[in-house]
Amino acid sequence: IHKSQGLTFEHAIIDASRSFTHGQTYVALSRCKSLEGMVLSSPLSRSAIISDSTVDSYNERMVSPTKEQIATLQQLYVQQCIAELFDFRSLQQSYDLLLRCLVEYFMSNYPRLVGEYQKLGVVLKSLAAVSDKFRVQYSCMLNANPDVSDEALQERIHKAAQYFWQKTGILTDLLKKTNVSTDNKTAKKQFADRFGTFADETLLKQSLLRYEQEAEFSVSDYLKKKDPRLMLFVVHRLDRDTSGLMMFAKNVEAKEAMQHNWNNMVLGRRYVAVVEGKVEQEEGVVKSYLAETSQFEVYSTQNPDEGQLAITRFKRLQCNNGYSLMELSLDTGRKNQIRVHMKDLGHPIVGDRKYGAKASPIHRLGLHARTLHFAHPVTKKEMLFETPIPSRFLSLLK
Repeated sequence: IHKSQGLTFEHAIIDASRSFTHGQTYVALSRCKSLEGMVLSSPLSRSAIISDSTVDSYNERMVSPTKEQIATLQQLYVQQCIAELFDFRSLQQSYDLLLRCLVEYFMSNYPRLVGEYQKLGVVLKSLAAVSDKFRVQYSCMLNANPDVSDEALQERIHKAAQYFWQKTGILTDLLKKTNVSTDNKTAKKQFADRFGTFADETLLKQSLLRYEQEAEFSVSDYLKKKDPRLMLFVVHRLDRDTSGLMMFAKNVEAKEAMQHNWNNMVLGRRYVAVVEGKVEQEEGVVKSYLAETSQFEVYSTQNPDEGQLAITRFKRLQCNNGYSLMELSLDTGRKNQIRVHMKDLGHPIVGDRKYGAKASPIHRLGLHARTLHFAHPVTKKEMLFETPIPSRFLSLLK
């Protein structure tokens, strides 16, 4: 163990009982590249496991936040986002660094330009003062009514965005006419870095302020506008009222790669459903062609010219109290496929009155997307995600 530091192993036999100081076993275990390659030559005794009292105390006191706490945190985050939109401290800091560079290296050759930058300091301080006063206004409004969509609050945000956008126009005007050069490599690099930062922050602030003059302010919309990288793209959909796993892409390329190669990229999808009655057959396959009526109701047919091929594999996991818990996997992904095929079996999904269910004992559709197995669109690495069976499903079969 002592000599393992700095090395990694594909396979290792570890005698943890021979360790002579705290942390040695952890170091040894961390050197193994995978759990499969790790072998303990003897069991770990209880006395060998040291637990920090501070961590134990924290774990004992740790509880999930209440709904009231979550609501309070959400309200605080709304205020933080509005404050960020109308805050000029970061812009002030990047301006201070740029001005220091201009004064030190460019004052003698560009005195007028540097003078204009020096005057910006007064503008930024004035903006910061107005911003502080506005913060008091919207904080009071949110404390009185936490709904960010409130018409009065939205109007104040729009007017403030218009005011600050107009006042920051002088910054973008100065950026456009800034053109300096020097043979000093240190000065050139420092100016490029600091001017780039100041320009990026100024243009982003201007863009956000211009956008928020008319858009309804919301946290999600603000974050998307602030950083397009935060946007998510829906890769596939679930039926309404179906719970479980959904896939989102972080960029358009990944979304299109998955959608255009869906049948090849998706290696498996499994659902669980609670259906009415006892399904006698333990497992099997339902195969039909699905078509849709003018009232948007999907139905099965054996005519291949009338619909699209749909194949659903099912397995009975449990049955009790007049219900059956089913595991379902899809060879195809058609609209309402599982719901129609369960109806075809004579055992509609609970809560699915559209397709023949008599009752809704859990007040929702008893269908849950449990596992999703696919190849990563870039690395091609297999990814497997799984969620537990909803407790309300299991409660029906107790």
